[in-house]
Amino acid sequence: MGGTGVVGALGGGAPQRVGAFVHDVRDGRWAWSEELYRILGFAPGEVVPSTELLLAHQHPSDDGAGTAAVRAALRSGAPFSVRRQLVDARGRTRTVVIVGRGRGPDGVLTEVHGYVVDVTDTLAGDVREQADLAIEAARQHRGALEQAKGAVMLALGVDADTAFHLLAAKSQAANVKVHRIAEDLVTRLGDGGAPGTAEAMTDWLCAEALDSFERHTETDVRTS
Repeated sequence: MGGTGVVGALGGGAPQRVGAFVHDVRDGRWAWSEELYRILGFAPGEVVPSTELLLAHQHPSDDGAGTAAVRAALRSGAPFSVRRQLVDARGRTRTVVIVGRGRGPDGVLTEVHGYVVDVTDTLAGDVREQADLAIEAARQHRGALEQAKGAVMLALGVDADTAFHLLAAKSQAANVKVHRIAEDLVTRLGDGGAPGTAEAMTDWLCAEALDSFERHTETDVRTS
């Protein structure tokens, strides 16, 4: 379930890599999509996924806040969105956005799942300005997708390309065309029930991630 596949299926957008993950909090097992291995600089299946391996690629300049946020999310299951730099297995510095959420029966956390988006080549300077422009463009009849992108940008503090690829990942996970996903978000905006906070937006974006992951990957290995 890689970013290239998402973009190809939707017929547009600059290629960005989107990897998916599932973490079973009960026994420590992880499952990574093939694209997540590649984002971290590995061949699919080359290493055993683990929390420590995922966080070991922290960039030397990282102050630890991103790592702490991910660790906390794995414990609590609360929706989270962080942007952090990492050094992949080949020594290349990458910038990624990680979004995820937990789920479980009767409020008992069993799994945390979500996406990792490689945004190295699409960093933007002023996200809020871009978001305002996207929303204004939508109001001038340029379509629901621009407004949906703007909403994601404002809620998560990501650039326009990252917002698109998160919407595209949800589109693929839900098996619904991306313009329908955008229209759903715009409708929620109009109804006043849109996921305006970072946590609510992350929760909405990742709602179908686990089911999609289970359909698209057979990787399921135990932490060493």
